Amino acid sequence: MGQKDPSTKDELLSSTPYDDVHRTMENDCRKWLIPLVSEIFQENLDEYNDVVFTKETHFMNHEGGGEEKRITDGSFRLVVQDENTKEKISDKEKKYLCECQTNADSSILIRMFEYATQTALDEGVLAGHVLKVTIPHCAVIFLRPPGTDLDSMTMRIEAPRGTLDIDVRVMRVNDYSLDEIFDKKLYILLPFYLFRYERQFPEYNTNDKMLESLKAEYVTIGQRLDELVQQGVIEEYSKKVTQEMSVKVLVNLAVKYDRLKEEVRDVMGGKVIMTEATRILNQGRAEGRAEGKAEGKAEGKAEGIVEGKAETLFENMQALMETMKLSAEQALAALKVPEDQYPKYLSMLK
Repeated sequence: MGQKDPSTKDELLSSTPYDDVHRTMENDCRKWLIPLVSEIFQENLDEYNDVVFTKETHFMNHEGGGEEKRITDGSFRLVVQDENTKEKISDKEKKYLCECQTNADSSILIRMFEYATQTALDEGVLAGHVLKVTIPHCAVIFLRPPGTDLDSMTMRIEAPRGTLDIDVRVMRVNDYSLDEIFDKKLYILLPFYLFRYERQFPEYNTNDKMLESLKAEYVTIGQRLDELVQQGVIEEYSKKVTQEMSVKVLVNLAVKYDRLKEEVRDVMGGKVIMTEATRILNQGRAEGRAEGKAEGKAEGKAEGIVEGKAETLFENMQALMETMKLSAEQALAALKVPEDQYPKYLSMLK
């Protein structure tokens, strides 16, 4: 194999690239989690309109006082906000734990049990001599299919007064065609779509006709994402994050297949450099939270709303417009600026 493309260096640094992609998609395209869990648990969750992440880093205690740091991929709550007051309706909240697993491995159940019980304990309520905890709905997303048609797994707790079975739903990414992903709004799975072709990489790398077919499919994906942006179904930022994460999966999954990697990357949107744009976005959000805290704006901090100084936000808005080719409104939306503040920043462009 020839020398690595220096433009992919950062994309290959992580030892857990697919976990990173999954976590990025969850955080940057969080509302896409709603149709995902709707599909996994076969529920109609249309009334839910927001996603709130719970604590993702846990420390597991071991004998001798040692601790082991664990990071969950996806522990979150779906909530319903009142359309008028924007307040959350707490009695309708649903808790979920969705882990991403590259290879079929039943030991995932051990980690799921640790994550589920620790997540439940973090939000447990102690009333007198009773500790009440709520186990989240659990699911595992397999990027490579298990050897059998596995639809669910079970965590069984044997207690003195009976047995409790906790269902762990299974989603196999390879089960979904491109049409199904778009029809069911499972856009969060798009970066992993390439896994369905992994076993044929040697052929795609040498067969012109097969490679052109794969490239045409990714051209179609780009066109369909563009259409959704134009229709207002998804944001431009979400589309670009999906492109960036698709490239990250490609360069790691096809690392041994240079021709396949380079030619498919070109049509994936791989020429779009997102690293600087993402840095600007995260910096803008962090500055907004810090300034909101300094000004005593607790709500702004809790919701991640950017309410910083006009000059700082205006600079971040301009940087996103230039780097990501966003409109002013799209940049403000990506920075989580409340819509009623848009006129202030738009007027600064004149």
